[in-house]
Amino acid sequence: MATTFKRIQTILLQSDEQKTWSSSDDLVEHIRNKKLREFQTKKGSSVDIDNYMKKSTLGRLIDYALELGLLDKSSDGQIQLSTQGRTAITNDDSYKLQIKSSVKSLLTKRDAPLTTIKSVAKDIRPPEFPDASTIFKNLPSSVNITEKELRSILFLYALAEGIDRKTKVMYITR
Repeated sequence: MATTFKRIQTILLQSDEQKTWSSSDDLVEHIRNKKLREFQTKKGSSVDIDNYMKKSTLGRLIDYALELGLLDKSSDGQIQLSTQGRTAITNDDSYKLQIKSSVKSLLTKRDAPLTTIKSVAKDIRPPEFPDASTIFKNLPSSVNITEKELRSILFLYALAEGIDRKTKVMYITR
């Protein structure tokens, strides 16, 4: 199964197959009809509709790409690649660079600039560690972002190689 990072990239590539889409729903249907592996939700060899991402979930990913500025939506609901989205689909390196830029812009719009997040993370001391939850708890109350959104955005930023993401392994006795 693919990550949100890969799924957004696939959405951008699919959206480029037409100049504009009459709505988000049309793009969702196009992607679902292609039965792409990136939107498979269960492990296995077959990509059938029973193992495929729901329309509503796929729609939320498209909304996320819109929020990141990678897609544009006109006043009449038409969807197309934005200038940033077009840059992102040229190659994998361009995609990573654009995701990093889009994440920074989104965080700034949400009153949680990356500089603030990095500063908060740097100031966290043991026994706490700078995971998304602890960072969120230490952000100023003026931020306009939920803990879940912050976790998702930081994960996306890490996959674009904007920050390091360390995984803690724990061994539990039975």
